[in-house]
Amino acid sequence: MTTTPVTNSINTVFSANSDIENETLIDAKRFMNEHYGNKYSHIPPHISYTIMPLPEYNFERAKDDLIAYVIKQKPYLLKLSDLKFDNRDNLFYIEVSGKDMQRLHEDITILLNKHREGFIREKDLERISKGYFNDNELEYLRQYGYSRVFECFRPHISIGNFTVENVDVPELTKILKEKLTGVLNKSLVLNNIRALFHTDAGSQQEAEVFWESNYLLS
Repeated sequence: MTTTPVTNSINTVFSANSDIENETLIDAKRFMNEHYGNKYSHIPPHISYTIMPLPEYNFERAKDDLIAYVIKQKPYLLKLSDLKFDNRDNLFYIEVSGKDMQRLHEDITILLNKHREGFIREKDLERISKGYFNDNELEYLRQYGYSRVFECFRPHISIGNFTVENVDVPELTKILKEKLTGVLNKSLVLNNIRALFHTDAGSQQEAEVFWESNYLLS
């Protein structure tokens, strides 16, 4: 892909997720918070379909389009893989897969992108200046306002990252795998989609939520 400069940033976003109520996952996230400074501890287990930069004046139209789409969806099966580690963000996560999840990601991304008007998140503009993205991610960022879409979509459940020093990653991986034995390489059913329009703060805990709604799939 050919990269194109991106300069128009905004700090309001539309996001769509499915929450996962699972005590094993919650316990593992709590462990990372208590012992390793996990900055994602306040976020319940979930998978994210997309994060779309969106100007406030387009919110109502985007919301109406998303609701009309979501209410037609059905519960689906999600496959969980083994525990993975990303050394770019010191993040432990579980990869997930499923054809319905991929379809939801692509459909919602295309649907919301119609209302984006070329904006990207302010944090991503800063990341561009630091060389954070590869060429493929950068081009998707230009086209869809988010780098992890389509072939760069890496659906996962975040378990947590560490912000302390001198972490023995292999040992911590072993501990987390033991804690997550009941969910690794298993399947579960997702029956909800949660949509939010909010500020894109430094952390989700600091974000100001303007609108939020949860839809049960049936």
